[in-house]
Amino acid sequence: MRQSVVQYPRERGGDVMLYKGFRFIGTAILALVLPLFIAMPLLADMAWEGTKLSSCPVSIHWAAYLIGFILVFLILKWWYSRFGRRNNWNISVRWILLSILFGVIAYAVSTGLLLISSKYPTLFHQGDTVTGSSNIPLLHGRFKWLTLIAASIGSPILEEIAFRGIVLTQFGELLNNRILAAVMASLLFAIAHMTGVAASAGIFFMGMVNAALDERCESLTPGIMVHITYNTIISASAVMTVSGLLK
Repeated sequence: MRQSVVQYPRERGGDVMLYKGFRFIGTAILALVLPLFIAMPLLADMAWEGTKLSSCPVSIHWAAYLIGFILVFLILKWWYSRFGRRNNWNISVRWILLSILFGVIAYAVSTGLLLISSKYPTLFHQGDTVTGSSNIPLLHGRFKWLTLIAASIGSPILEEIAFRGIVLTQFGELLNNRILAAVMASLLFAIAHMTGVAASAGIFFMGMVNAALDERCESLTPGIMVHITYNTIISASAVMTVSGLLK
């Protein structure tokens, strides 16, 4: 991992280990809580039934989502910059194309795992990664475009800053082992999505790919592109499910 500005206490070795232990537990808890914070803009992606806002036009929901997204993005970006990482968001055309390819591969791996899980239902609980079934009810209503944009573009950007930017950096400092840090961050990334075993394995694989890209390119942008590609395919399959083309 890259150099960090964090300073550890200069006391006895046992004190440093205790300090690192508390930070490790804190980072793990943070990784499980961050998705709740990231999901805040998605509160706009609902009808607000039973409230005085239920009759609001769709434009109000869009405004609420964009304001929420910008606020969460700025907070995460500020937090990310506090760790002394290089503020590099550049990406070449070559890495754009490679990132899209990696996103397709990650989706293919996830789909393959889900197909295997369907053959062995007693060993796996099948999640909804292939068709994004949790979003299907929203695609029937007036918020379908908001749902698609939020799921395909908004969430990947926020999740990559949170998990590859903040959580991965923290584990890199604590463990002093790039591979182990990537495994821990990707594992918590998968757990935070609360899907089935097979679907979580696919998400874990994508997390490892994005951690490798972050290390290789010293930028979050390639991982964001992978994540956007992955989620866009999921959203497309959800749309096809709604339209009857995919059942």
